[in-house]
Amino acid sequence: MEKSEYSYEDLIDIVQNLNSKYYLTDLWAAKDAFLELPKEKWDPISIIPGLVLIKVMEGKYDEAHEFLELIPHDVNAKKSYKYTYNNTGIAIPDSNNEVFHDYIFELGVLHKRVTCFTFTIGRPSVINGFRDFSPFCSVMNNYKNLFLQVLNILYGRLAGPMFDIAEAEYLYLKNECMSSLLSIVSQIPVLEKKGDFRLLFVALSLQMKLLLANGEIDSAEKMIVQIKKRMGKEGNNELFYNIKAMETKFNLYEGKIDKVESWIENDGPDEFTNFNMLDLYRYQVKMRYYVLKEKFMAGISLAEKLRPILQKSQRYMDLCEIDLLLAMGGYKANMEDKCFDCLERALDYIQKYNYLRLAGDEGEPMLKTLNLYKKKKPDTKYLPLVNEIIEICRKTAVLYPNYLKTPFTKEVNLTIYEIEILNLLSQGLTYDAIATQSNISINTVRYHIKKIYEKLEVNSAQEAVARAKSLNKL
Repeated sequence: MEKSEYSYEDLIDIVQNLNSKYYLTDLWAAKDAFLELPKEKWDPISIIPGLVLIKVMEGKYDEAHEFLELIPHDVNAKKSYKYTYNNTGIAIPDSNNEVFHDYIFELGVLHKRVTCFTFTIGRPSVINGFRDFSPFCSVMNNYKNLFLQVLNILYGRLAGPMFDIAEAEYLYLKNECMSSLLSIVSQIPVLEKKGDFRLLFVALSLQMKLLLANGEIDSAEKMIVQIKKRMGKEGNNELFYNIKAMETKFNLYEGKIDKVESWIENDGPDEFTNFNMLDLYRYQVKMRYYVLKEKFMAGISLAEKLRPILQKSQRYMDLCEIDLLLAMGGYKANMEDKCFDCLERALDYIQKYNYLRLAGDEGEPMLKTLNLYKKKKPDTKYLPLVNEIIEICRKTAVLYPNYLKTPFTKEVNLTIYEIEILNLLSQGLTYDAIATQSNISINTVRYHIKKIYEKLEVNSAQEAVARAKSLNKL
């Protein structure tokens, strides 16, 4: 609906039916209509929660708290007011842990659960959805019963699966991929039976990350197609914009720049005219595009717009990610000091909270950044951590040599022998095996491969094969 089409009853309907009939994207679409309401129409139960959530999406948390305090919540307030106050207040992400606990406790006393938002606000994740729980992941199993109590108050029957998915997400972050995979695969059939598609989407998103980490991007892309079909059948558009961003991230790994640019032009978020924290995941994908295009100042501008909001809401995982992206951008822009400042902030978060895969999944761009840092700062206190991340990056770089690289446009003329050798390289043959099969000496093989590398401007067999395929030479 256009702004002029929203009646007062429409706005009440949106607030009262969030996460059933409507979603936060619908609330955001009605933003102007809500903000233009006169104060006498700010009903504590059916309008003010909408105003609070709009300010949360804008990243204006102080204003969100001001609206929240207009809801009566003292000891003499009606139960319906107390529930609305706590149900809405818990969605303001800058509340400290003590205040957050108080909201949960009051909801428990009232025997009510959260209805005004979902755990997947901003991205498909349990540990980094509407709130960043990643700092607590290292002690999850030590306090499992307490965590389950909190999750039960918030989400009822989904508490157990949510805990298990959070644990699987943390295992992935720590680079314990096999344990994570075993855990998440066992949960997917359970979630299918429970019928909550949002939590199933989180589980499938993690499975796709694991497939990507194992080089099985084709399988991950097939999963995206199935998820999009499922969304269409269920009429759930709440997560659709994030699945498109995830698809774009996969296209970055494969070097499909035309598809990435299509997303930027048609579906990418606009941080200048319609800034919305629901778009956080999409902003981070867009920052990767800025790294690709060497638009370092645009990346800095977006990152510094996000940073104060992320700091206020204690979203350490997202702060780590934007600093990693800025470090890679600084490397490409030859801004060494800025690169290292951002990298060290990110390394500090990684060391504290085990965000190994956040850096490792960035492949060759991060590998080059870390190698330069290691060369220039050999005595850094982060050296053991840097070496550990380099090993993960190296594996990712081998799997996805075209990640965040601009298309190779130079005209390349390969000889018949060079194409034959490239085909054998693509089959994983060694130099000795190529020499035997081609009936030439190993020195001749080395000569041809050296020429291939020079023509394609690459440094490894994997890169050579990937570039040759992108140029339709294979």
